[in-house]
Amino acid sequence: MRAGDAGGVYVAPEEVGEPRVLDAGERAILGAWADRLVPGDGTWPPATATPVVGYVDALMDRAPAIVPAVRSALAWLAGRGFLGLGAEEQVAVLRELEADPALGPVFFSVLEMTLEAYYRDPAVEAVVEARTGFRSRLPMVGTPLPPFDPARLDRVRALPPRHRPA
Repeated sequence: MRAGDAGGVYVAPEEVGEPRVLDAGERAILGAWADRLVPGDGTWPPATATPVVGYVDALMDRAPAIVPAVRSALAWLAGRGFLGLGAEEQVAVLRELEADPALGPVFFSVLEMTLEAYYRDPAVEAVVEARTGFRSRLPMVGTPLPPFDPARLDRVRALPPRHRPA
Protein backbone atom coordinates (compact mmCIF):
# COMPACT_ATOMS: atom_id res chain seq x y z
CA MET A 1 0.00 0.00 0.00
CA ARG A 2 1.41 3.41 -0.95
CA ALA A 3 1.72 6.32 1.46
CA GLY A 4 -1.61 8.03 1.93
CA ASP A 5 -3.56 5.11 0.46
CA ALA A 6 -6.82 4.59 2.35
CA GLY A 7 -6.70 0.88 1.51
CA GLY A 8 -10.23 0.26 0.31
CA VAL A 9 -11.93 2.34 3.02
CA TYR A 10 -15.34 3.54 1.85
CA VAL A 11 -17.14 6.72 2.82
CA ALA A 12 -20.72 7.00 1.60
CA PRO A 13 -21.80 10.41 0.26
CA GLU A 14 -24.16 10.92 3.19
CA GLU A 15 -21.26 10.37 5.61
CA VAL A 16 -19.37 13.41 4.31
CA GLY A 17 -20.12 16.23 6.69
CA GLU A 18 -18.41 18.59 9.05
CA PRO A 19 -14.61 18.45 9.07
CA ARG A 20 -13.20 16.02 11.60
CA VAL A 21 -9.47 15.89 10.88
CA LEU A 22 -8.21 18.83 8.83
CA ASP A 23 -8.08 22.37 10.16
CA ALA A 24 -9.24 25.36 8.10
CA GLY A 25 -5.76 26.05 6.67
CA GLU A 26 -5.27 22.44 5.62
CA ARG A 27 -8.73 22.36 4.04
CA ALA A 28 -7.94 25.54 2.08
CA ILE A 29 -4.70 24.03 0.73
CA LEU A 30 -6.45 20.75 -0.09
CA GLY A 31 -9.21 22.66 -1.90
CA ALA A 32 -6.71 24.62 -3.98
CA TRP A 33 -4.84 21.36 -4.72
CA ALA A 34 -8.06 19.66 -5.80
CA ASP A 35 -8.99 22.63 -8.00
CA ARG A 36 -5.66 22.33 -9.82
CA LEU A 37 -6.34 18.61 -10.37
CA VAL A 38 -9.92 19.26 -11.57
CA PRO A 39 -10.15 22.96 -12.43
CA GLY A 40 -13.53 22.83 -14.11
CA ASP A 41 -14.68 24.92 -17.06
CA GLY A 42 -17.96 26.21 -18.45
CA THR A 43 -19.46 22.73 -18.43
CA TRP A 44 -17.66 20.84 -15.69
CA PRO A 45 -17.68 22.12 -12.10
CA PRO A 46 -14.35 22.62 -10.33
CA ALA A 47 -13.44 20.11 -7.64
CA THR A 48 -14.36 22.47 -4.80
CA ALA A 49 -17.90 22.80 -6.16
CA THR A 50 -18.24 19.15 -5.07
CA PRO A 51 -17.61 17.68 -1.60
CA VAL A 52 -14.02 16.66 -2.42
CA VAL A 53 -12.42 18.27 0.63
CA GLY A 54 -15.05 16.84 2.98
CA TYR A 55 -14.66 13.40 1.39
CA VAL A 56 -10.88 13.38 1.89
CA ASP A 57 -11.36 14.58 5.46
CA ALA A 58 -13.92 11.82 6.13
CA LEU A 59 -11.56 9.23 4.62
CA MET A 60 -8.79 10.49 6.88
CA ASP A 61 -11.14 10.11 9.86
CA ARG A 62 -12.07 6.59 8.80
CA ALA A 63 -8.48 5.55 7.90
CA PRO A 64 -6.23 7.37 10.39
CA ALA A 65 -3.11 5.67 8.98
CA ILE A 66 -3.21 8.09 6.02
CA VAL A 67 -3.36 11.24 8.15
CA PRO A 68 0.41 11.74 8.63
CA ALA A 69 1.16 11.28 4.92
CA VAL A 70 -1.57 13.64 3.71
CA ARG A 71 -0.69 16.21 6.37
CA SER A 72 2.97 16.06 5.39
CA ALA A 73 2.05 16.79 1.76
CA LEU A 74 -0.20 19.67 2.85
CA ALA A 75 2.61 21.06 5.03
CA TRP A 76 5.02 20.73 2.09
CA LEU A 77 2.63 22.77 -0.06
CA ALA A 78 2.12 25.33 2.71
CA GLY A 79 5.89 25.72 2.99
CA ARG A 80 6.00 26.71 -0.65
CA GLY A 81 3.27 29.36 -0.23
CA PHE A 82 0.84 27.30 -2.33
CA LEU A 83 -2.25 29.37 -1.58
CA GLY A 84 -0.54 32.60 -2.60
CA LEU A 85 0.51 31.30 -6.02
CA GLY A 86 -1.32 31.70 -9.31
CA ALA A 87 -2.82 28.69 -11.06
CA GLU A 88 0.20 28.02 -13.28
CA GLU A 89 2.62 28.28 -10.37
CA GLN A 90 0.43 25.95 -8.30
CA VAL A 91 0.54 23.39 -11.11
CA ALA A 92 4.34 23.66 -11.19
CA VAL A 93 4.55 23.09 -7.43
CA LEU A 94 2.20 20.11 -7.71
CA ARG A 95 4.45 18.65 -10.40
CA GLU A 96 7.35 18.93 -7.92
CA LEU A 97 5.23 17.20 -5.28
CA GLU A 98 4.30 14.47 -7.74
CA ALA A 99 7.99 13.87 -8.57
CA ASP A 100 9.15 13.87 -4.94
CA PRO A 101 10.25 10.31 -4.00
CA ALA A 102 8.69 10.51 -0.53
CA LEU A 103 5.56 12.54 -1.26
CA GLY A 104 4.81 11.46 -4.83
CA PRO A 105 2.75 8.47 -3.64
CA VAL A 106 0.68 10.83 -1.49
CA PHE A 107 0.06 13.01 -4.54
CA PHE A 108 -1.41 10.01 -6.37
CA SER A 109 -3.51 9.00 -3.37
CA VAL A 110 -4.99 12.50 -3.10
CA LEU A 111 -5.60 12.48 -6.86
CA GLU A 112 -7.48 9.20 -6.52
CA MET A 113 -9.54 10.45 -3.56
CA THR A 114 -10.32 13.66 -5.45
CA LEU A 115 -11.57 11.78 -8.50
CA GLU A 116 -13.61 9.36 -6.35
CA ALA A 117 -15.45 12.23 -4.70
CA TYR A 118 -15.75 14.30 -7.87
CA TYR A 119 -17.26 11.70 -10.17
CA ARG A 120 -19.88 10.56 -7.68
CA ASP A 121 -21.22 14.07 -7.18
CA PRO A 122 -24.72 14.54 -8.68
CA ALA A 123 -23.69 17.70 -10.58
CA VAL A 124 -20.81 15.87 -12.25
CA GLU A 125 -22.97 12.82 -12.92
CA ALA A 126 -25.45 15.13 -14.67
CA VAL A 127 -22.69 16.49 -16.93
CA VAL A 128 -21.52 12.96 -17.75
CA GLU A 129 -25.07 11.95 -18.65
CA ALA A 130 -25.71 15.09 -20.71
CA ARG A 131 -22.49 14.67 -22.68
CA THR A 132 -22.48 10.90 -23.13
CA GLY A 133 -25.94 9.56 -22.33
CA PHE A 134 -24.33 7.31 -19.69
CA ARG A 135 -26.19 7.25 -16.40
CA SER A 136 -23.36 6.50 -14.00
CA ARG A 137 -25.64 5.78 -11.02
CA LEU A 138 -27.53 3.09 -12.92
CA PRO A 139 -25.10 0.24 -12.19
CA MET A 140 -25.44 1.00 -8.47
CA VAL A 141 -29.15 1.62 -8.19
CA GLY A 142 -30.40 -0.69 -10.97
CA THR A 143 -33.48 -0.30 -13.07
CA PRO A 144 -37.03 -1.04 -11.97
CA LEU A 145 -38.33 -4.42 -13.04
CA PRO A 146 -41.98 -5.33 -13.53
CA PRO A 147 -43.44 -7.42 -10.71
CA PHE A 148 -42.69 -11.12 -11.08
CA ASP A 149 -45.68 -13.31 -11.89
CA PRO A 150 -45.35 -16.50 -9.77
CA ALA A 151 -47.67 -18.33 -12.22
CA ARG A 152 -44.67 -18.48 -14.58
CA LEU A 153 -43.24 -21.19 -12.31
CA ASP A 154 -46.31 -23.49 -12.51
CA ARG A 155 -44.84 -25.63 -15.32
CA VAL A 156 -41.55 -26.13 -13.43
CA ARG A 157 -43.36 -26.93 -10.18
CA ALA A 158 -45.34 -29.63 -12.02
CA LEU A 159 -42.18 -31.45 -13.16
CA PRO A 160 -41.06 -34.52 -11.21
CA PRO A 161 -38.10 -34.05 -8.86
CA ARG A 162 -34.71 -34.34 -10.52
CA HIS A 163 -32.87 -35.45 -7.42
CA ARG A 164 -32.71 -38.48 -5.16
CA PRO A 165 -33.50 -38.28 -1.49
CA ALA A 166 -30.30 -38.36 0.55
